[in-house]
Amino acid sequence: MIDSNKVPPAGGLTGGTGPVHGRPRFAFPYHSRKVGARHGAGEGGSAARILLTIPEALPILPLIPGGAPPEKGPEGDPFADVKPRAITFREESTMAVEIRIAYEGELRCRCEHGPSGKVLSTDAPVDNQGKGESFSPTDLVATALGTCMMTVMGILAKQKGYRIEGTTVTVVKEMVQEPFRRIGKLSVVFRVKNGASLGAKERKMLEQAAHACPVHKSLHPDVQVSVVFHWE
Repeated sequence: MIDSNKVPPAGGLTGGTGPVHGRPRFAFPYHSRKVGARHGAGEGGSAARILLTIPEALPILPLIPGGAPPEKGPEGDPFADVKPRAITFREESTMAVEIRIAYEGELRCRCEHGPSGKVLSTDAPVDNQGKGESFSPTDLVATALGTCMMTVMGILAKQKGYRIEGTTVTVVKEMVQEPFRRIGKLSVVFRVKNGASLGAKERKMLEQAAHACPVHKSLHPDVQVSVVFHWE
């Protein structure tokens, strides 16, 4: 692979799916399958998104709808004058995290976080044959929502220089039994530290970030989510 840091900047070229480190990205549909196969994206493998970083000197070739390269015309091969130049192929893949779970009996599980080795235990709730001595699996869903929303807000606050350390989040989980047992509603209440010093624009940005967190976006639409912010 060619080091993208050594590829000259693209200057005024535009198009593709947006700039990468000052250079435009272009997707070539008729190349992506070949490149994906080289990167293990064959049948039964995980799909890979391939990005091409094109330096300024590389001629931009037209794309034909439907993913086929342009055919030779009366003028000759449209690729004839194209000299090979540096192209950086960068594969964007989703990070995978392994969580190892061991059933210890009595409706309890021991869960180990693969990357860090940290351990937590789950127990069935008292209303479902357990002792409720630790988080239940659905408690962890509620916990995931609250921590995910807070984390994404924290990322934005760090980028913008907002001081919201000390912010607290309370999540109340409500179960339903019909037509089957599941989470019915999650009520989230934020008490944002130093929130009173933020303007309306800054508050809206933090709220939007919280609602866009990955866990929130992963919940089934039948799960009601209520979110309240107190700016203190």
